Amino acid sequence: MLRAIIYVGQGLLCVAVGLCLAVAIAPKFVDRVYYEGPQSAQHGGTRLAIRTGATR
Repeated sequence: MLRAIIYVGQGLLCVAVGLCLAVAIAPKFVDRVYYEGPQSAQHGGTRLAIRTGATR
């Protein structure tokens, strides 16, 4: 009985480590291709200031 509990604990630990690695590694592959359309001529890579019209 104790041996079965140890095996289940080790299995859960392996699953937890695998999920943590997947969360850490997956975004590197997902973020590579986020837009496949033409490059915009209006945005030169600089940050855009969004004006809301609110006064301070």
